[in-house]
Amino acid sequence: MPNPGAALYNEPLMDASQAFFFLGLSPGATAEELETSFRRLAMRYHPDKNIDRQEWSHRMTILLLEAYESAAARIAEEAAIPVAPPDRAAGNGDGFADGFTSARKLLLEALHIYYSYGLENIPLRTDGSLRLRFVSAKNMLEKGLALFASLADIPGPEELKFHAALYEDFGSAFRHNLGITRFFIPDGSENHKAYRHYHSGEIILDGMIKKKFFPDDFSPADLNPKSPVLCERELIRVITDYRLSVWMPEAVIKLSLLAGFSRLAQYEAGRT
Repeated sequence: MPNPGAALYNEPLMDASQAFFFLGLSPGATAEELETSFRRLAMRYHPDKNIDRQEWSHRMTILLLEAYESAAARIAEEAAIPVAPPDRAAGNGDGFADGFTSARKLLLEALHIYYSYGLENIPLRTDGSLRLRFVSAKNMLEKGLALFASLADIPGPEELKFHAALYEDFGSAFRHNLGITRFFIPDGSENHKAYRHYHSGEIILDGMIKKKFFPDDFSPADLNPKSPVLCERELIRVITDYRLSVWMPEAVIKLSLLAGFSRLAQYEAGRT
């Protein structure tokens, strides 16, 4: 969300404590509570509701935007605080199992935020509220990966260690996926043609991930048992047929994510 306050009044952003007070929130407020308060106050200060005091309305709206930016930054910082690693002294495997459960939960919560708010649509990530969601998802994923990494030296069953390694590989590939910033601009060039295949592959890949981890939360995707093959075929075509396309690096990232996801999905399917 833009911050016109400093530009118009040459004032710094209010600090976090002032921001939470202005928004009527406690210092430990969540991102959801921030969004609710922001929308409520935005309606209160809207010029259409303050016809007789436009200058006041304008000033309060600027302060609201400043408060939102400051509070959102603090919430994002809190989300980035590392999770305490599991107890390394636990020799019976419980420490590893507990750590695995916590790390998996963080990773899947990050994915759920990502897909719930449509953040696979890259331009949406620059919006004020959705930018906060995207930062929260990234921070949560980083915390999950850090927790998976902390399990390396903790005793645990070999099968569970292998399972954790698959989740860590998938999570690392998804981290690279979050780093993609290129979005489609139609121009009729080779890049345009390459994008058609890239986009077809990414749609299938996102659908497979949502169907596996969140089958009850999203509309059923048009997938079939050959979806992994179709996804791979579309992404490889970008690399082989459009080697000079700007979409080739992104196709490589998606193929890595597909590989990590497929290994995890196949392993878990074999355990049921």
